[in-house]
Amino acid sequence: RRFLIETGSFLTQKTDQNLKESLLYLSIMSKQSAATVLCVEPNYFGWNKEAAEDNAYMKNLEISEEELKEKAVEQFSNYINTLKTAGIDVKLFSTHNKECLDACFPNNWVSTHIDESVKKIVLYPMKPKNRQIERENQIIREFLNDYIGNDESNIVDLTHYEKENKYLEGTGSMIIDRVNKNCFCLISQRSDLDIANEFCSLFNYNLISFTGTHKNLPVYHTNVALSIGTNFVVICFDIITNEEDKTKVKNALGNSRVIVEISTDQLDNFCGNVLEVRRIINNDNDDEEEEEEEEELVLVMSQTAYENFTQEQLNTFKNQCNIKEFVYSDISILETVGGGSSRCTLCEIF
Repeated sequence: RRFLIETGSFLTQKTDQNLKESLLYLSIMSKQSAATVLCVEPNYFGWNKEAAEDNAYMKNLEISEEELKEKAVEQFSNYINTLKTAGIDVKLFSTHNKECLDACFPNNWVSTHIDESVKKIVLYPMKPKNRQIERENQIIREFLNDYIGNDESNIVDLTHYEKENKYLEGTGSMIIDRVNKNCFCLISQRSDLDIANEFCSLFNYNLISFTGTHKNLPVYHTNVALSIGTNFVVICFDIITNEEDKTKVKNALGNSRVIVEISTDQLDNFCGNVLEVRRIINNDNDDEEEEEEEEELVLVMSQTAYENFTQEQLNTFKNQCNIKEFVYSDISILETVGGGSSRCTLCEIF
C-alpha cells in the first residue's frame, strides 16, 4: 500500500497519467473482495413455490403470509444494522413490487466487474419467472447506471437466454477467483455450461465446471458449497462425487490459499454461503493532507453458519487467513423459507 501511494505520487510528478492509472488499476484488480455491497430489503418476502421446485433448502412455514413477511423484515433490518455497525459499506434498496418475493437475493440477477479499468455490470437469466422481474427495479438500475458511467455499452446482458430456457444465476451459479482469473461453476438447471463459457470468454476467465449431488439431488447453486476469499477457500468436496471433477477443482484451487473443508451437515447449515468483504478504515494523519485508508478483511455469514463452524475452523480464519472479524446475524427466516443465506443477500460492488 505504501509503495502504491509513494509510486503514485512520484508518477504524478515524473510521468504520464495513463501509467499512474494503470498502477492503480492493478492494485484494484488484485482484490478478491469488494468494499461495498448492495442489498435489497425483503419488503414482500414470501414462499416462492416456483423457486422451490429445485431448491432443496426451501421449507414452507405454517404461519400467515403477513407474519412471515414481518419476521423476515425484522431479521433483515437487524442483519443490515449488524453489517453497518461492523463498518461495512452497504447500499440498501427496497422493492415496491409485491411479486418480488425473493428480492433480497440480488446476487442472482446482477454482478459488477472492473474489466481493463472499465466498470461493467452483467445481467443474468434466472429460472423462476417471477424472479426475472427483479431486474426491473428502476432505483437499483439507476444506481447501477451511475456505476457504469451511464454507458450502456458497459452492460453485458445475458437475459435473452431465458427465451431458450437456459439460465445462469449470477454469483449464485459462479464463484469467481478474481486474482487467478478462474471461474468455478457447478452445472445444474440454474447454471448452464454454454452461458458460463460465454461469460468467461467475455471477461477472460478460465472456466472450471463440475457437477455435485447432495441427498440424491443435484446441488442447485455453486455458492452453497464454495466460497473464495483473499487467503482462504471454503468448500464441501463431499458433494463432488465425480473423481475427475474433484481433481480438476482441487488443481484449479491450487495451494495459495488455506482450504477450509466443510461437511455436508455444515453445507446444510449454510457454512458454504459466506462472503469475505473488505472493511475500509479512515485514519487521520496530521502529516498528510488526506486521510490514509486502511483495510481489514471481515467474513460475513448468518448466525446459523457461525454456530456450525467448528472452533478450529474459526481459529483458522483468524490466525491463518487474516480475517479480523466474523460479522453474523440471525436470518433464519430467509434461510428456511427462501433457501438462501448471507452470501445470497450481498451483491458486491467493485
